[in-house]
Amino acid sequence: MRRIAFCTLLGILLLCGVATGSAVGTASHSDSDDGNVTMYRAHDSTDLESAADVRSGIENGTIENVSELVVNETLVVEIESDRLAAELEAENASPTDAFFGSSEVGATDRDLTLSGTPSAPGAAGIEVPLGSENTTVHRNGNVTYVLVDSGSVTSEHRSLSDDFYSYSLRVETESVTRNVNEPEVRFHRSEVEVSYLDDGEPLPAERIRRHLDVNIGTTDDFEVRLELEDGETRTPAIEPDEGYGEEGTFSFDLADVDHGTAYTLEFRRDGRPVRTMTGSVLEPHARLEVQDANATANGSHRTVSKAITVAVELSHGGEIRVTDPSGDSTLEVEHVDPGEKRNLTLPLYNVSPSANESVHVRLERESPAVDASYPNGSPAAVIHENGSVTHRTPGFEASTAAIVGDPSASESSTSDDGSADEPPAEDGIPGFTAPLAVIAVLVFVRRLGHRP
Repeated sequence: MRRIAFCTLLGILLLCGVATGSAVGTASHSDSDDGNVTMYRAHDSTDLESAADVRSGIENGTIENVSELVVNETLVVEIESDRLAAELEAENASPTDAFFGSSEVGATDRDLTLSGTPSAPGAAGIEVPLGSENTTVHRNGNVTYVLVDSGSVTSEHRSLSDDFYSYSLRVETESVTRNVNEPEVRFHRSEVEVSYLDDGEPLPAERIRRHLDVNIGTTDDFEVRLELEDGETRTPAIEPDEGYGEEGTFSFDLADVDHGTAYTLEFRRDGRPVRTMTGSVLEPHARLEVQDANATANGSHRTVSKAITVAVELSHGGEIRVTDPSGDSTLEVEHVDPGEKRNLTLPLYNVSPSANESVHVRLERESPAVDASYPNGSPAAVIHENGSVTHRTPGFEASTAAIVGDPSASESSTSDDGSADEPPAEDGIPGFTAPLAVIAVLVFVRRLGHRP
């Protein structure tokens, strides 16, 4: 009986050993087929002319093992595969020509593709073919390096920096087929993003606070440096958002900086500039002219027949919003970029052509601003029931009124002190009246005079 039990136990152990050995052998073989793949980023690929240059960069840290990189940087993919290396070595050509073909080698059946995996479940993936115009291949022994100049890669679908996709490298040759989604990388426009500020846009001459999104690394890796045109340098600290090392805020006061002063805002990582933005420090100001208070909405607005046409410019961008007198009901809203001059037709939703109610036009700043509205923006203009328009002018107690489309009424309108208005002057700036331009200059000079 003992002999039977022993034999049974021995048989079970042998069977388990065979099963275990088979599983290990299968996994090892799979790794050999696909190759061991690692992804890196290189800030500059001009010196990466051989596999030895790439290996040296990986070892000294100038080529970083990451899962995030910036478009215009080089994606370096390291593939350890005996089969791929043997296949490339058999070709009497450079590794790049062996992959993509050339006039000497002819066409090949080998493919390299960036395979995009969407972050949204159920969305379709995309394939971005690579070629010799944007990809270089180096090889040393059984290690193949694929260098992709991401700035030269074009996709018919969207930019590589679209956050909707992560990318892996798909390899298709005679001996190797690698079509898995790991490892993956995500491309970004830049290493850091600043809310409500892009290169070329102005900063307001006031205390500012901006949100910072770090796409690569954490806020601890970065420092901010603001340089003004007179050589003065300010280095505000980055305050990390609690629990989010990749987000933070920075702030500084520009209320003592003269209108029109040029600035350079630089973000550095380990002493290396990674993003630079330039512009001017400007006093927040806006211009608005209601050109027609009784316009007709175009045919695309089937439920609206009443509209107004305006010319508008917002120094720091924001919105032009048309509301009822209380401001509770928005009839129409349009975004305006910083410094952009726009001529707009604004259909007045929820207002019938015969509505016996005034309409207010408000000029609002972006959300980080100290003041929610521009100096003349709350409201900047009032369109009265009889079609007259009152433009609000900052810094003056008396407002400026004009009757749109009715010169006789405009000439007979009176100011607050009861005297007759002067006839309107010719426009000094296209789209805006000369009196408004003169008043804006006077307000600015007056504001400078009050500065300490």
